[in-house]
Amino acid sequence: VLADAFVKGIGLDLMPQAAEAMRKHANQAAEDCRYGRKGIEDYVRYGYIPYDEQNETVSATQDYAFGDFCLSRILRLLGRDEEAAEYETRSLNYRRLVDPETGFMRARSREGNFREPFDPLAWGQDYCEGGPWQDSWAVYHDIRGLADALGGAEVLNKKMIELFDTPPIFHTGGYHLEIHEMSEMVMVNFGQCALSNQPSFHVPYIFSAVGHPESTQYITRRLMRDLFTDALFPGDEDNGSMAGWYVFSAMGFYPFCPASGEYTLGSPLFDKVTLHLANGKNLVIRAADNQEKNVFVRSMERDGQPYTHLYLKHDDLMRGGDFLFRMSCVPQAGRCTEEDLPYSLSRG
Repeated sequence: VLADAFVKGIGLDLMPQAAEAMRKHANQAAEDCRYGRKGIEDYVRYGYIPYDEQNETVSATQDYAFGDFCLSRILRLLGRDEEAAEYETRSLNYRRLVDPETGFMRARSREGNFREPFDPLAWGQDYCEGGPWQDSWAVYHDIRGLADALGGAEVLNKKMIELFDTPPIFHTGGYHLEIHEMSEMVMVNFGQCALSNQPSFHVPYIFSAVGHPESTQYITRRLMRDLFTDALFPGDEDNGSMAGWYVFSAMGFYPFCPASGEYTLGSPLFDKVTLHLANGKNLVIRAADNQEKNVFVRSMERDGQPYTHLYLKHDDLMRGGDFLFRMSCVPQAGRCTEEDLPYSLSRG
């Protein structure tokens, strides 16, 4: 939250204090185990949290890596580039848990061995409120780096297709009983994408991040149409996050990676949306030929000029103006360049 605000120019006078607090948070264990990063000594030592002494180590390692990225962004803004580079390197620690053989993130012991046996449908133990299908992709700051670790963008793309094609089956695993998040995933019935809970919020946008926006466009429109109705809301409304997912997606963009200063584009739900910005300007988002079957984006224009990027920068959003999506019933595949893809740390 802090890094995302600072990158957007909000609360900059608080950056020096925030940086020091976050450095302490990223390196020191709290005296009270209810606070701070649990297992931070092991994370600093091994580059991941071993499963030997605590649970949810896969989820926590990914969270800590993203936290390191956020700290690096603040340090860059403060001109402390050497320290920033250190935390950027630490933010790549997620790679230590990638298992290309299974295509999932897996917990490791202190000796570096993956936990056995492995069940991709089992929830809990090494994962928080999910299992490998839900909790292996929380690499918002380097999703193409994750793709590279798995074998390439097409490997991750196929894995995401498999995720949506796999029935919403679960094994109680480390929870030893059916928790409500499991029940909600089954009720949502959208493959292994448990949009009923936060770990899956960004998953539909991974396709765009690896160069397949047509899949993101189709899936997000299906999710908005089928799961958000007068009679249905797909899951927990924790701190407004579920409604936030819907509002962003309905406007046609989503904050895939907080602190990157970008929003990843999707498929706008409405013919016209006007954002009344705090600086007094308006951003008008229009969708031409926006029928129920026309979920794919044929082309885009920014203030009358062709726009090919799959992201919208926050600074660009804040200058207002007009953003036009031209919709189609035909997917537009294979047209993305490297420069059009959203932010990934390892790609610069």
